[in-house]
Amino acid sequence: MKREDYPTVTQILGLLQDWSMVDPQVLAWAAEKGTKVHRICESIAMNLMLMEEITPEIEGYIESFSKWFTFVDEILLVEERLYSDKWHFSGKPDIIVRIGKLIYLPDLKTPLGMQPTWQGQGAAYRHLAAEDRGIHTDHVGSLRLRKDGKMPIFNESTDTERDLHAFFNGVQFYNYFKGA
Repeated sequence: MKREDYPTVTQILGLLQDWSMVDPQVLAWAAEKGTKVHRICESIAMNLMLMEEITPEIEGYIESFSKWFTFVDEILLVEERLYSDKWHFSGKPDIIVRIGKLIYLPDLKTPLGMQPTWQGQGAAYRHLAAEDRGIHTDHVGSLRLRKDGKMPIFNESTDTERDLHAFFNGVQFYNYFKGA
């Protein structure tokens, strides 16, 4: 299998999520909001001119990210595709940074509630960072940006070995049902 054909972390975990009970318009709005917030946060992290307009409905999330970002001492990676040739999957961590002497891999989130797949996602990104780039992280988790602009909430994954094992089961599940 060619690297460009590897399934992504999002595709693999997508098999485990059921959005059928969510109004399609609500789902579309949430996806659009999340994409805009991610692009603007990426621009901030890369010290680029903002290419997106900061609208009132996402302004608080951007302010929340900016407050957290003031603690970052060094940016190691922003939105780069990473590959696991051993497990045949790929993914794009939002950002990997150094704060003090520790390496953090936070996955930016805009939903208020936690999702069960987030820990597997973080473990998969941690694995990709180590395998593809030799970046070993100290803290992995979800950085839940706040709509009210306050400091975001970092929910650390505390059992990344277990989470990674569950994700690898998801890779096998995906390959089995998708015929990869």
